[in-house]
Amino acid sequence: MLSTQIFKYLLFASFCWLIFACNNHKKYVNNNSIAAQNNDTLVLNGCQKNIKVAKGTIIEIQLEAVPVIGYEWILKDASKHLKEHKTDILKYTELGQTNFQVLYFEAKKRGTETIQLEYRRVFEKGIKKMCVINIEIY
Repeated sequence: MLSTQIFKYLLFASFCWLIFACNNHKKYVNNNSIAAQNNDTLVLNGCQKNIKVAKGTIIEIQLEAVPVIGYEWILKDASKHLKEHKTDILKYTELGQTNFQVLYFEAKKRGTETIQLEYRRVFEKGIKKMCVINIEIY
């Protein structure tokens, strides 16, 4: 009986440690200048102005989007210091919840870089919004 309780406790403690270890490398930011360490994932909720990251950092940018009517965030210029990864759409089906487009970049070289994202439809020339992020890679 006692060994069953100990086993349950150890199983629970191991599970908690695993959750902590897997999510500990992400840093979430809301509107502040931020720095991230090497091999971290920096998560930006919304458009930031200035960030500082180490080489090897993954930058995850979550921007509000309405993909159903054709709008998406499009990278204006190719980056020299960043490698663009996949793009995801976070969809929420409940009424009143916002959809987000998630863009991923990896800091490949040291230096400064500016990400310019345009929120628009691919088939139209007009830009609805812009997001400019200045990144210093050390």
